[in-house]
Amino acid sequence: MLAKWNSVSIKQKRVALSLCLPLVGAGLLSLTDWQWQWWHALFLVQLAVLPWQWSHQQYNHLHMGLVVANPFEVLRFDADNLYLGDEVFPRSEIKRLVLDEVEGKGLFQLPFNQRNAKVPQMLFDGEYLPQLRRELSEQLPSVEVII
Repeated sequence: MLAKWNSVSIKQKRVALSLCLPLVGAGLLSLTDWQWQWWHALFLVQLAVLPWQWSHQQYNHLHMGLVVANPFEVLRFDADNLYLGDEVFPRSEIKRLVLDEVEGKGLFQLPFNQRNAKVPQMLFDGEYLPQLRRELSEQLPSVEVII
């Protein structure tokens, strides 16, 4: 069961927790003899917002991107696609990418594959930069890397 939970995306986990926590809270409140009051509703709303808050703290969203410790937590490949967080990019559409070091951090961008006028990007610990450079050269050999 835990393996299945780990294979679920962050967005799907957030939705599942957003649905389950208020139901658990309502169940607990129904076990008491308290009458329904406005603060019970506020309690349930707060429970519904918690998963979003947790995921937001785990993956601090950079303006139009992600900030993570390990880039391989959010970047993966399959035969046809590159996945960056919850976004999917067909390999055939990726012609150029940016991979550079900025103030000791690694920076990965897909500047020509914008979504909703936002550049997909990720900032990560600089120690992973050489490993990510090797992985990208193996997975996307024909893509131009802009430094």
